[in-house]
Amino acid sequence: MYTRKYGSWLEWIPFDRFTNIKQIGKGGFSKIYSATWIDGKANYKYEYGNWIKSNPKQIKVALKRLNGSHEMSTEYLNELKIHWDVCLEENFCLEFYGLTKDPVTKEFMMIIEFASRGSLRSILLNEFNKILWGGKIRILGHLILGLNNLHKLGYSHKNLHSGNVLICNNGYYSCTNGYISDFGLTGPANKQKPDNKIYGVLPYIAPEILYGKPYTLSSDIYSFGIVMTE
Repeated sequence: MYTRKYGSWLEWIPFDRFTNIKQIGKGGFSKIYSATWIDGKANYKYEYGNWIKSNPKQIKVALKRLNGSHEMSTEYLNELKIHWDVCLEENFCLEFYGLTKDPVTKEFMMIIEFASRGSLRSILLNEFNKILWGGKIRILGHLILGLNNLHKLGYSHKNLHSGNVLICNNGYYSCTNGYISDFGLTGPANKQKPDNKIYGVLPYIAPEILYGKPYTLSSDIYSFGIVMTE
């Protein structure tokens, strides 16, 4: 499947093309693993009216397994679609390479660009004094651009916090970028969860949500403000 971002493809990858699979994170609805993708991302070039596949190299990736995804629920398809939509726009989200399936559990797994530095929360806990102001501003700037893209698409994240901000070192520019992740609760800004429950991490939830008001784009801005104060 070809995207609006030139040269980007969504692929189906057999599970046996991954090695060194290790669990590195766990949330309420998913588990995250690091893995080595033996074949690496496929690169294509367009020559004489045909797409030609070049020789790829192995890379380290993250595999996200959503609990119960073997049933391909609406919630799982929603997360796939939103991550895909965001990736089609600009380079302000982790690259979404494709999908694979665990032959044992039968659960599907998203193949995503590996965040080499981990979450912003872990960096703030372990390396706070090492982050210069320039680096902080760059991370926040990159983060707000990603949030702006999400909002332009009509989506509200609804669960933005420092644990859902992943940090990568951009080798080409030798700088650090922050990316919004975990679109499991994300949805249209004008559509609420049918159960009317409040989801998220309490300090980042806008006050009006706690009073039973619906999530809005402004709710994400409140959450971003809390991230800024950290």
